Parts: sequence; C-alpha cells; structure tokens
Amino acid sequence: MGLGKEGVVMFGIILWTDKKNRSGIIWCEDQLQLAYFGNDARASDGRVLETGDFVRLEVQDRNGVRHAHNVMHLGQAANSDALGDRLKRAARPAPVAVPARLRKIAI
Repeated sequence: MGLGKEGVVMFGIILWTDKKNRSGIIWCEDQLQLAYFGNDARASDGRVLETGDFVRLEVQDRNGVRHAHNVMHLGQAANSDALGDRLKRAARPAPVAVPARLRKIAI
C-alpha cells in the first residue's frame, strides 16, 4: 500500500453493487472499514463494476466513511458468482448440536 493523490492505494474485491444507482461496497486488503463507491461506478477503463471484481483503488476517508476513487478493474475473483451466497451463509449462525445428556434437562 502506498499513498496516492486521493489517499491510500490498495487492492480489494467488490462485495455488492447496486446497478440502478451505480454504487457498491468494496472489501479492502487492509481489512478495515469497507469502501463505498457511488455514482461513478465505472472503473478507470470505463468498465461497469460488478460483484466479485478484483480491483485496485485509492481510498479516502470523508467524515468517517471510506470512499473508493480511481478504481482499476484487475479481473474477476474466482467463483465470484457464489461470493454473495458464501458471505450470506457465513453470516448465519451455525446450528449447535446439543449433547443428548443436555437435551433431557432442557425438556
């Protein structure tokens, strides 16, 4: 990571996009706050950014919110179609197996 004109330069993966509003959220390599990009939801090469894209970006903090600028599309993350599904599954609590001896107590 280095300091660019607009902020810190790093890599990230787009986790979510809203095609209607041309905005989205990027997970950044420093694993701190997610970065938001708004109406300028095109990469520097003109490509429309999509969920699962691997990108290089500059991050700038504005009023406690990270904003992505100069986003450069580098490629598509492996199995990016399933990325959202994986994240949703990971966010759900795993079922807990209750030992038989405790099930009798709970009844």
